[in-house]
Amino acid sequence: MVERTERLSAGDDALELRRWGTRFLSTETEARYGAWHLEQSIPFNRAGLAASIGMWIALIGLGPGLGFRSLVPFAVLAALLVSASLALTYRRSYVRWMLHGVWVTHVATTLLAVWLTRTLGTPVSALIGTAIIANYFGFAVIRLRPLQAILGTLPCIGFAQARLAESMTTGHLESRWWALDTFLLSLAFFTGILINVVFDISSRRSYRQERIIEAQKARIEQAEAALQRELSHQVAERSREIGAAPAQKNIPIAPLELSPGTRFDARYEIVRALGEGGMGAVYEVRRLTDGQSLALKVVTGPISRTSAQRFAREAEIGARLRHENLVPIVDVGISPQGAPFLVMELVKGAPLEARRQERFGDASWAIPILRQIAHGLAALHDADVVHRDLKPGNVLLSGDDESPLVRIADFGISRMNEAVYGSAPTAAKLTATNGMIGTPLYMAPELGQGHTADAAADIFAFGIVAYELLTGRLPFAMPPLLLTMAGHALPTPPSVTPEIVLRCLLADPKARPCAKDLGDAFAREIDAR
Repeated sequence: MVERTERLSAGDDALELRRWGTRFLSTETEARYGAWHLEQSIPFNRAGLAASIGMWIALIGLGPGLGFRSLVPFAVLAALLVSASLALTYRRSYVRWMLHGVWVTHVATTLLAVWLTRTLGTPVSALIGTAIIANYFGFAVIRLRPLQAILGTLPCIGFAQARLAESMTTGHLESRWWALDTFLLSLAFFTGILINVVFDISSRRSYRQERIIEAQKARIEQAEAALQRELSHQVAERSREIGAAPAQKNIPIAPLELSPGTRFDARYEIVRALGEGGMGAVYEVRRLTDGQSLALKVVTGPISRTSAQRFAREAEIGARLRHENLVPIVDVGISPQGAPFLVMELVKGAPLEARRQERFGDASWAIPILRQIAHGLAALHDADVVHRDLKPGNVLLSGDDESPLVRIADFGISRMNEAVYGSAPTAAKLTATNGMIGTPLYMAPELGQGHTADAAADIFAFGIVAYELLTGRLPFAMPPLLLTMAGHALPTPPSVTPEIVLRCLLADPKARPCAKDLGDAFAREIDAR
């Protein structure tokens, strides 16, 4: 066979095809294609084997009525053999043997079919039809590889040809009809080979195209990730500059009149108000360049140096960290009126706190949510960031209510590692001075003794949130922070499943698990259910 290599482009040698496109040049790629082809052939094999079982069962039922009672035992044997091959396709540990089992089954059942056709005294035309059907079944239906298909079909065709020769020598078949039937069998065999080879070439090209698309997607994703990292770096640096800008005294900000349809900073259009707090307001906005819906958080009142720095720190953390369970920041700046603002992804949902009455205490609903919170917390801690105010109000839910996407938000009082992020005003020293900042109900007991908030304090807050979600009640009658400040020991809460939640609530920070272990524990709990 004349070899011809189909080249793609430089660097894609692993996907080169040779032998008219019937084999990959790389043996490693050929092996991967074999595994891929095996998976792709499963539905075809199932359909073909199920049809074969149906045919043999029909023969079992019709045989006695047609006077072929002796056919029944052979049909039962064939049906059992085909059923065994079909069973291989439903056991993942046996799938690798599927094509071998199908090949053996095809050889055995087609030989049996040809033998029964002549033994039962049926016309020669029935013999030819049986052989041709078996031929195309092996080549086109059960999707054997070309060599497998040839070796699996040739015995059937050869046996049928031998039965024809026997009929001619015994005078039951004229030589001209023998020649015609031989031609028909040969034509069916070689057209079957052609069909199978065309299928194989098409399958290989499909596999190659999928790999090319995957490689292109990977390159695009890498480029997007690099661009996103650069944009995140720029946004983070801008947020640090914003935090360093205000003077020590309070800075008045010109009143903002933001109503639907108003342009903001020449890049955004106000859609609607989402909420308002003591220092600022949040709006849904539409980015004018691409029409994407985002959330704008802007300072609306006088701003001090400290509040500006906290605002900027929230932007810096959100810009630096990218994780599906954290709310990312996509833009920061100062409006023409002098108001610092940040723009983040719009989470179309509600805080976890809003579901307290309906869903707290529903463990099956809570566990997947806690797994996602733990993953988001792990991303923060891996980046040397302590949230310091984890609570249901700072956890946002979006999407399907039964399986929502969870996002941790509000990094305004988070603590960053100065050794990692530098000593700019937005770094750790802003809140490192023993100041107890946070929500007392969720604060760790050691914070009442003057300890600095670290990752273990976040884990304690997670434990309280988890206990509330799983049981519908608080683990302690009084906030642990107040108990410690009053000199009382921390009591042991009633048991809860999974038990790792109680470890989060231990008085000793060093005895608490890490966020990654929490995520793994809740993932196992989901699998167990």
